[in-house]
Amino acid sequence: MSCELKLTPFIWDLLPIKAGDSYPGILIEGTDEPDGIDLVRVQMQMRNTSGSIVLDLDSDGEGITIIDAETWEFRIETFTAPSQAGVYNYEIEITDSNGDDITIVEGTLTTT
Repeated sequence: MSCELKLTPFIWDLLPIKAGDSYPGILIEGTDEPDGIDLVRVQMQMRNTSGSIVLDLDSDGEGITIIDAETWEFRIETFTAPSQAGVYNYEIEITDSNGDDITIVEGTLTTT
């Protein structure tokens, strides 16, 4: 018998901000991480209504810092909101030390 874990991402709509302004950093503190499974990578992408990527942050590049891989604590650094007014969809995806990719948060950001 196989066991499949099905997770539903946490829905979190970010506070609205003026287009082009700096959005403050976001600290995500892990609490119930699986024993022996570390956080390896975190990505955040934001897309406009046509699906084009307008923001792409990655702990393997720039914009996201893994603070503690064992406790799954990370920070989305301050970023610049899209320059056009609108509603943008975003998601945060993690990769664990087993190689599993999991979308943990998704939501919207409205710019005015």
